[in-house]
Amino acid sequence: MKKPSQNRNPIKELVRRYRKKFRIPENLDHYSKQDYEVAEQKYVKMCITRGKC
Repeated sequence: MKKPSQNRNPIKELVRRYRKKFRIPENLDHYSKQDYEVAEQKYVKMCITRGKC
């Protein structure tokens, strides 16, 4: 039987981890809702393409 962690998609796990890392009070208070979403997407993309943040 597979462990629950083996059923997850590794890319989705990275995206989830980097989004969580981006959600700090400094970012939440600084951006408007629309700008926050764009900034979060850019941050996640940068982290994935570089391999670390």
